[in-house]
Amino acid sequence: MNRLAHEIARSLASFTGLFARANQARVGTRVLLFHDISTKSSTGDIYSIPHSRFGGGIERLANWAVSHDVQFVPFSESPVPGVAVTFDDGYKSTLEIAAPILANHAIPFHVFLTRDFARSNNSRYLNEADIQRLLSLPLASVGIHGTSHQRLRNLPTSRVRDEIRGARAWLEDLTGRPITTL
Repeated sequence: MNRLAHEIARSLASFTGLFARANQARVGTRVLLFHDISTKSSTGDIYSIPHSRFGGGIERLANWAVSHDVQFVPFSESPVPGVAVTFDDGYKSTLEIAAPILANHAIPFHVFLTRDFARSNNSRYLNEADIQRLLSLPLASVGIHGTSHQRLRNLPTSRVRDEIRGARAWLEDLTGRPITTL
């Protein structure tokens, strides 16, 4: 998605939000999805948010949640009222930048990990040791995002099963925990 399409979608979401029910935030889990957090002050990449915007946004969101009696909740397979914070792909910035900010506000967060990214030796992504460090944080949890980050809808059913099973087996072996989210 390019920047223009993103801005149009954001505007439409904002406009339609004007018609939302007043208690809508209490109806089920609202999920905030992030990818990478950049140390740069601006970026043209819609999957990367500047550190200052992320920190300021979380600060405002935490204040809003308190004033509207909305809880931050861990992401789980069963919806519960509240706001869940998630991160896709397992960028290292989740551990190094986001985790301390979220901990400062006691906000739980969930990271969807891609096995091949974690094993790639690419410094942008959490490696297996980083994932262990992440899970030592009391508010962090993890789920799978596939083995190779393929678009599942474009794959035959047998390949989709392999992507999910392979990622789950890898992450359960790595963490020693059952993995129930995708």
